[in-house]
Amino acid sequence: MNLLITILMTVMMSACKPDSSATAGAADVHPVDNSAQFAIPPTGEIALASKFSYSKLETTPKMERKILYSLNENQLSKPLTEIPYYRQGKSELLPETVFKQYKEGHQPWLSSPVIVALVNCSNLISLEEVAELQNKAQSSEKKIIIDPDRVITEISCETPYVKVQMSKPGGITYDITMFKPHGTEVLFVKEIVENTPIK
Repeated sequence: MNLLITILMTVMMSACKPDSSATAGAADVHPVDNSAQFAIPPTGEIALASKFSYSKLETTPKMERKILYSLNENQLSKPLTEIPYYRQGKSELLPETVFKQYKEGHQPWLSSPVIVALVNCSNLISLEEVAELQNKAQSSEKKIIIDPDRVITEISCETPYVKVQMSKPGGITYDITMFKPHGTEVLFVKEIVENTPIK
């Protein structure tokens, strides 16, 4: 019985012992890593890299650009009271008293890009709560979030031009360029461009 156990143990040990001929060239052997490779897709879920395609990443949709309103250079160089002032889809001329009162500290929002867009361009995003939002907003605001789909953001400010973007449901955005004519800080809308996703 003891002899049988000894034989079995000898056989088992020889089976576990590595073959010297197989390990002789071990330096040239490159083990294959069969471990799974993981990647994190945009959704934040973990997925196998082999199953994750970068072609599935969301790309910025192509947009159709349409100019809704624009002032030319001749209009911009006119006296303050003769430059068209955009308000709710219409152009009007501002009286001299508006500029004088602004200098005296009245209506400071007239030089705030996002509030000017809120008050004068809210017709673009079907906004009815203008007065309420205007009262809450500060003149230094750079962004007004009305709801997840309707946001007004100051994009850039390079004198004399300021750029603001407004968004509304459906992925539609409006690029609004404003400018400060010589002699005042009051902002005028120079151009409005509507960007609609091409389906």
